[in-house]
Amino acid sequence: MAKKLKINVQIVPNGGSSTKKKVEVAASGASVKEICDAAGISTKNMEFTVNGKPADLKTHVSAKDALEAKEAARPAVTVSERPSGS
Repeated sequence: MAKKLKINVQIVPNGGSSTKKKVEVAASGASVKEICDAAGISTKNMEFTVNGKPADLKTHVSAKDALEAKEAARPAVTVSERPSGS
């Protein structure tokens, strides 16, 4: 069985409270788009960060990124809804 990498994702909507999901991807990591797809998150009208740094759908999230986030007790990927009209 191939090893998997567990990545914590935080979803921050405009209204309401944020939620967290844990997704499993290939041990080599995945793009932000692949992680959002695995978590069932729409990427339309969203902003992304990886370990607090701005990211886009093509940004690769590696095992190192996931470990850095775990050690800092924060999600590796944050998906925030953009305000309407932006």
